[in-house]
Amino acid sequence: MKKIILRNGLRSLIVMTAIFVVNFLVMKSVGYEVQEIMGYAGIILSLLFVYFGMRQYRDRVNGGVMRFGQGLKVGVLITLLPSVLFGLIDQVYSHFIDKDFYKNYYAAYQQKLKLQVPAERYAAALQQLESERAMFSNPLIQFGVMFLTVFLIGVIITVISALILRRKARVSPQAA
Repeated sequence: MKKIILRNGLRSLIVMTAIFVVNFLVMKSVGYEVQEIMGYAGIILSLLFVYFGMRQYRDRVNGGVMRFGQGLKVGVLITLLPSVLFGLIDQVYSHFIDKDFYKNYYAAYQQKLKLQVPAERYAAALQQLESERAMFSNPLIQFGVMFLTVFLIGVIITVISALILRRKARVSPQAA
């Protein structure tokens, strides 16, 4: 089971990292909204290895049988690796590669607010944005948000996969 979890967790991480690199390379030519869509699509795509790992566990390790709880355990364990490492990748990126990422992101979001929020609500929206900015300046919170983003999507994929892949042991007619 450990081998399946590690192998699929690493595959997930490799796909997620590759999509992160592609996103980084096209960053200047697309806006933050497109980057967010690419990021979420990359997370979902990379977490498809949760399904494959659960199926491998069911078919190769557990004799074609898997209860829902077993599937949850395998899926969550596979999800943990890319979740933790994506939080770390984000920290490396925002503190060493692009130190101004969050500053630029908030400046772009402030411009978006200016265009989309009515003038009478702009001050309140800007104050909310500034409080979020202060919160996100904490590396632990940045890590936590990135970890939870990947982890929660992984849990959703895990639950769906566990429902699809669960299979009870067949009772032979002679045993009954």
